[in-house]
Amino acid sequence: MKILYISDRRDGGILRHVRCLRECLSPEVETLEIGKGGDEEFAGKSGHDIKEIWQIRRVIKTFKPDIVHFHIPALMMAMYVRLFTRLPVIRSWHTPTTGEEGLKDKVMRWLMGRGCYYLPVSSKTWEGLMRWDSGIKGEVFYNPVRIGNHVEHVEPVEKVAFTLGTVGRCDPAKGWSDLVTIAKITGLHCLGVGVTEDEAISKFGDSAKAIEWKGPQPNGREWIGKMDVFVLTSKHEEMPTVVLECFAEKTLICGFIPEGGMSEILSFSAGPLKEVFIKERDTTRLSEIVISLSNDESKRKAIVEDGWQILVNHFDAEKNCRGQLMDVYRRLLTTNH
Repeated sequence: MKILYISDRRDGGILRHVRCLRECLSPEVETLEIGKGGDEEFAGKSGHDIKEIWQIRRVIKTFKPDIVHFHIPALMMAMYVRLFTRLPVIRSWHTPTTGEEGLKDKVMRWLMGRGCYYLPVSSKTWEGLMRWDSGIKGEVFYNPVRIGNHVEHVEPVEKVAFTLGTVGRCDPAKGWSDLVTIAKITGLHCLGVGVTEDEAISKFGDSAKAIEWKGPQPNGREWIGKMDVFVLTSKHEEMPTVVLECFAEKTLICGFIPEGGMSEILSFSAGPLKEVFIKERDTTRLSEIVISLSNDESKRKAIVEDGWQILVNHFDAEKNCRGQLMDVYRRLLTTNH
């Protein structure tokens, strides 16, 4: 079986997600990944770049995939697959579906055709897709994490005190301004990974100096492992892989409940994790939670154990890819032959 993945080749959550899938599939599966921002021949800068028609044409002729699995709305590639092949297609859905369907999404769904099988990353995402079109086919497939990929830290970070922090790109949706406020209120050592100090000062002024900014890093998960508590300040996360990475690194986590799949993760909690996530974006209240956690070792341990059982029972990449995802691939091949 050969699977062609259409992805975003720039560093980010989708790139890491596809890499995880490719590493965890059954050994007999051969995979190839192409997409915008890559270094392969004819790689475009966006999904609308006409060069990508030549990229996918060349790859389909040489790689000869059995299935094409889209992770981004690559319109030109979708058009080529629809018009010039009879290959079964899958579309993983990583973006919000809470509002009205946009024109680009409508065009992409038309190009994918009625035979496309959708894999939304959370139940909330699936509900939105069904609201747009009740006739689509698919099922929820979570963004999983490789449990065996625990990062061993040879040189622990030198901490002034109990260290909090977060990891994310420089984007208002990540709620960096709230983290700045929490760092100021708690007075605890705080790491901001993914944003440079110059970027932070330009956005938040001198108050940004309450955080030690580390800028973009090649391995955000390693930095998660160096924190005593990860503070989730995001405003929207379809299915926050970073939360699952905290579970895998056994790093304590608390925060606001963003729109999207975080509520679904919390639904698997035995109790402790639910107590340290709040719906209202109240930085004073969240600061109080962080301070209480810094003083309560038994509570920290209970939350970490709760996160670990959620990860093992629901988001284990090896189990989910070799089980549910392989079942999807096999069903599609059987249906199309």
